[in-house]
This record gives sequence, structure tokens and C-alpha cells, in this order.
Amino acid sequence: MSGDSASKLPSAAAIPVAQASTLGSFYSLSLQSTFPEDLEVDEYCVELLRVYRQRYVTFANCLVTYARPVKICQNCYTGFNSLDDIYKNISSDQLGPGNVTCHDSLMRSDRMMLLFTLYNNLQDIWTSAKCSKCLTEHQEALMNDTVYFMATLNQSLSCFEQYQKNHTELCKDCKASYKRLNELYGRMEKNQTLCIDLEDAMNMTQQLWSKTYYCLLPREETVPVIAVSSFMLFLPVIFYLSSFLHSEQKKRKLIHHSYDVEDFLFFKKNANRKRRKIRKKLKTEPSDNLQIEDDKRDVFNAVLQSLTISDFKSHFQLTPSQTEDLVRLLAPCEWTAIREERWTVWHAVLASLWALSTQESYHSVANRFHITESLICDQLDEFCTFVSSHLANEIHWPQEEEAEMSVVGFFSNVGLPDTLCVVGTCFIPCEKPIDVPDPEAYKDPKGSYSVKLMAFCNHKGRFTYVSAEHPRNWPNSRILSATELGKALQEDPMALLHGKHIIGNSTFALSEHFLTPFPDYATLGQKKVCYNQKMQSSLAVAQGSIHTLRSCFQRLRCLQLHSVCQTSLAVKTCCILYNMFLETYNVPVDCIEDDVTQKPFHELPYGHSGSLGGISKRQDIAASLGRTTKKRKCMYN
Repeated sequence: MSGDSASKLPSAAAIPVAQASTLGSFYSLSLQSTFPEDLEVDEYCVELLRVYRQRYVTFANCLVTYARPVKICQNCYTGFNSLDDIYKNISSDQLGPGNVTCHDSLMRSDRMMLLFTLYNNLQDIWTSAKCSKCLTEHQEALMNDTVYFMATLNQSLSCFEQYQKNHTELCKDCKASYKRLNELYGRMEKNQTLCIDLEDAMNMTQQLWSKTYYCLLPREETVPVIAVSSFMLFLPVIFYLSSFLHSEQKKRKLIHHSYDVEDFLFFKKNANRKRRKIRKKLKTEPSDNLQIEDDKRDVFNAVLQSLTISDFKSHFQLTPSQTEDLVRLLAPCEWTAIREERWTVWHAVLASLWALSTQESYHSVANRFHITESLICDQLDEFCTFVSSHLANEIHWPQEEEAEMSVVGFFSNVGLPDTLCVVGTCFIPCEKPIDVPDPEAYKDPKGSYSVKLMAFCNHKGRFTYVSAEHPRNWPNSRILSATELGKALQEDPMALLHGKHIIGNSTFALSEHFLTPFPDYATLGQKKVCYNQKMQSSLAVAQGSIHTLRSCFQRLRCLQLHSVCQTSLAVKTCCILYNMFLETYNVPVDCIEDDVTQKPFHELPYGHSGSLGGISKRQDIAASLGRTTKKRKCMYN
């Protein structure tokens, strides 16, 4: 700035007080407020950025937490997958709500391309660690080889711990397990199935063995070295001896010609014997292949037995005892799909649980269990049929004591009285159905097909009624009226609810037995706002259970079925298994918003504001919230 221009600026003493305050407010404005609206980031993109931040911090915290000893591959793959998913969502050109794409506004809006740089740094760490070598194809779980290595490593470390005070006994008694671990590590290194977790664990184990306990493992290379050295020493002796014998044999052959015929017959006989052995070997090749398959299954069984209870539950969602009970229950069923030798109901149940718990292709699951892809598909259909028929009582409507416990649970957790159940919905993708009169009703604007899952839950998130057979394009109120529960609610609500009510979102019709939030949220009073907040907390129970259901049984995200009936059967099976899953897991319920975006019921052409009984009951509950807050706090503190 030149001196002339600088002299034109008024000094601080010359600025009036009013003008100074005006300038101060001007300089306190944020930069964002000076930009036009068309340059501001869309709300949808801001939400994606918030999710990206949360998942980035979660994954980075996981890397730091498991940096020493290194266990990032076995503990952080879910965080990496979540971060990778949201990054792909942001960086893609796919349109979001309101035909908005966040690629340009978030990825290319600054010179540093900050989101790309941050993601690229963590991706470089993940790639350098070679974590994909220890994980399945889609990085959804640990490979069997990795789990088996960790089990073998734990055996060696347990042996070290047992003899920690006596190094002499340790070197003697732990040599076999340590040698077995070394051999396994060598095979995995040759097959390139090592990641940083295994390399670091083996490095620390070798340091314990050699530097801490001063044990030595005899090197196997010394045996061939000694053998080669001995051979070289005796080579001259062998040479002269063979020369002598060869010369003597020539002399004998020149004198006795009859030996030539005998030698010819001898060699011919040996040649015939060799040919018979080759033919016999070719005939036994199929049995050898069967032996190889048996060996593979034995290895898989060994890996299975080495899993801890928590690892078993993470792979199959149920505890070993629950799985045994399930096998015992389904053993008498007629499994037409089980036709492989040594393939039992136990294997069929485990393979079906694995197929439902992951998004692996059926071909990959078949390779993992060493059977054919068609057998996996057939037995999965049978598994769903048997589970839904034999364990149908796992999903039942709460009655008597269960109903009272659910009412008390909702009241103590949320603060809404007389609430029996809440309802949530989501989409379950499928192929174009061939067993319905109007397949296009199941089609979304993008051309994908799906059914709508409508699930009712008690206060613990346990499913009490599920329906997954109606088109995704139907309004929720229409689906409810078409279900058996909806019909019972219309015919005799007192017999079903006994004076209590169900809670749903605004897409359902308000009635005395089915309460919904107040519309026009922005114009509500304090008590109605409080009522709506408690409604959202209650609805989060159902949506949280649906979210956890799809996280545990990821096959629901990619059901490749052309039948609505089979799709509904698979969904019901997963819900039954989820209720069994809740028996051993204390699942925290997060506030997950409903997947389904629909108009409120009162805005539909045939909609209304609700029945008089429903309007009155909703008003009474909202009015009572302010009066009972202090009393309820005293009761449950």
C-alpha cells in the first residue's frame, strides 16, 4: 500500500463510536456469509461430509489403538470398509436427493483436494500393511488361514507362558509347537498370504524364542550340507570303483553272451510292471481327489475348532451351543440337498449361516466349504424353509407378562405410557419377481426391484411381527392393512392390544390404537415438541434393530431371488436368527432414520388427520408429559 493511500485511512481516534461499532460488526462477519447461495454446499453433501468425518476419525483411532502390537488388519477392516464406502459415495458422479452430486463441491473445490489427500494417506497405510492378504475377497472377515495361524501362535505363546520361569524346560517342551508355527509361517510366506499383523506377531515370537529365552531351533539345512560334503569326499573313490566294476562287467559279457538275453528279459519284466503301476495309479486318481477334499474339510474343521466363542459368533452370529441346538432341531428334517459324502447337517447349517452373514458370492462360499455352488443355493433354500417352520415361535406377539414388560420398558426408557410395540420399515432388494401378478410394483425409479420389510419390535428391539412380501411402492398404511396384524387391528384391537397402543411414523393413520407424531413440527408448542422427540426415540428402537439385522445378515443386501415367497422366507429366517442373536448380545440401539421416504398419511389423496379417539389420546399424552417428568425421574433414578 502506498503512503498516499495509507494517509487517507482515518485513525482510530478519528472514527466515531457508532461508526466504529459498525466497522467492528463488519469485520466480525464470517467468510461464508459473503458468498452467494449458489456457491454454498448442499445439505446432502454436508451430511456426507459429516459421515466421512466420523468414519475417518473412527478408522484413524483404530489404527492408533492397534499400532503396537500391530493388530490393525484383524480389528480395523470394518472401519476401513465404512470409510471406503462413504468415500466412493462422495467421489462418484451418482446423483443424490434433489439430483445433487457432491463430487465437484467436495472433491475438487480446493487446490489441496483435502478429502482425497486424507483418504489417500490412510489407504496407503492399509495397502502397505497388506491387510487384504489376511482377509476374504471383499474384506468382510478374516481368512481361514489367518485364523488358523493365530490359533497356532496362541498355542506357542501359551506354552511359553507355562514355562516362563524355567527356560530349559521351555526350549525342550515348546520346541514342537514353535517349529510347527515356523513351518506354517514359511508356507504362508510362500503363498503370499501374510499381512503386517502376522509378520509382526511372528517377529515378536522369534525374539522371545531366541533373545529372551535363548532357545535355538536346529537348522534343517545342515543335514543336506553334510550329505553333499560327504558325497564330494567319496566321489573319487566312487569314480575309481565304478570304473573297475564297469571294466570287469565288459569282460564277463564278452565271455558269456547268455547274460544278454537274461538281462533283456529282466528289464522287459520291469517295464511291464511299471506300466501296470501307472495304469493302477490312473484308476485310483478319483479316490485320491476325494482324499484331497476330505483333507481340506479336515483342515476346515480344525480351523473351526480353534475359533474362540467370540470369533465363532462374529462369523456365524450364534454361539456354538445355539448352533448345536439348531443342528439338533433340524437334523430330523429331510435335507434333499445334502447328497455329498461326509456332508452332514452340521456342515449345512454352518454353510447356510455363513452365506446369510456375508455378501460373498455363492461361488466363494462354495469354495470356502469345498462343495459345489448349486449345493450351497439348494441347501440355503431348505435351511430357510426349515428354520421358518420349526422356529416360527421365535417371532410372536407379546402377551400378558411380556406385554407388561414391554410397556414398562418403553415408559422407563423413553417416557411414553402404554406403548406395546413400535414399527419400522426398510427395503430388501431382490430380482424381478416371477410369482406376482404385477412385478413392476416392486420396481424403483432406478430400475431395481425390492420388497418392503415392515417389522414390529418390543422395547428391547426383539421382532414381534414381520412382513416382507408387499411391493416397495405401496404406502405403509396400505401394507399394514394388508397384513394379518393389520386385519386383527381393524377387527378386534382390544383383543390384540388390551388397551395399549402401537407407535409408528407419520406415514401411518393415526388412531386410538396406533399413535403417530404431531404434524407441522416447526409450529408446535413445547409439550408437543417433547412428545414428538419421545416418539422419535421410540421409533429408533425398530429402525436400530432393522439396521443391526442387515449388518449381521448381510445377505439381505443382495438377495438374488426371483420369488417374493422365497425372499419373504429368507427375511423371516434372518429375523428369527436375529432374535436368537439378541439372547447373547446386548445390542446398543442407535437412532437410525427410516429408509423409506413417503408422504405423511394425512397428505395422501385418501388420507385424513386421524380418528377422534387417536387425536384425543395423543393430546392427552402430550399434555401429561410436563406433569410427570419430575415424578418419573424420581421413580427411575
